[in-house]
Amino acid sequence: MKYILILVLLISFSIKANNKIENEALLNETISNEKCSSLISEKLNLLNGKITVDLPEGFGLMSEEMLAVKYPSNNRPTLVYTNDDGTINFAFNHTANAIPKGKLPELLPAFVQQFNAIYPEMQWFKKEVEVLNGRNFIKLEFISPAPDSRIYNIMYVTVLEGKMLMCSFNCLESQKSEWELKAKETLNSIEIND
Repeated sequence: MKYILILVLLISFSIKANNKIENEALLNETISNEKCSSLISEKLNLLNGKITVDLPEGFGLMSEEMLAVKYPSNNRPTLVYTNDDGTINFAFNHTANAIPKGKLPELLPAFVQQFNAIYPEMQWFKKEVEVLNGRNFIKLEFISPAPDSRIYNIMYVTVLEGKMLMCSFNCLESQKSEWELKAKETLNSIEIND
């Protein structure tokens, strides 16, 4: 199935790397050469206002230098908001992968199967399709292994203008109790205006 191949390419979005984001004007802000650019404390507009999300105070756009260190793959995410020490991350990726209308729910089993194949020791908390602000989202919540720790991940996947939109959160497992509710509130604030 064509979508399985797409998922194999996308599967490590929250864990290590992402597909490349389309080279459009993704944001009305510029990426600085500092560790993080200006801090966000209000509703964030992405993709020229097609997406809005409320980020917690104290987050800034991750610099290109920090992206290269944290995500050494060529497919690293381009748009990541992080805290000062880079341990708490929100990432957004509007991929070039087309998803036919109404087919998003059919991708859930393939996402789960591919994650389980790559990381059989994953700990799942959620793997379902839910409606959020009138739109279907695949919602995945899990802890995945990393070389020197375990990573708590939340991933929301939907369709924007016929293409896959992936929004994720990750932090160290030891930070889960502090960040789980805040991360879900942030991701649940996503509004899509297409």
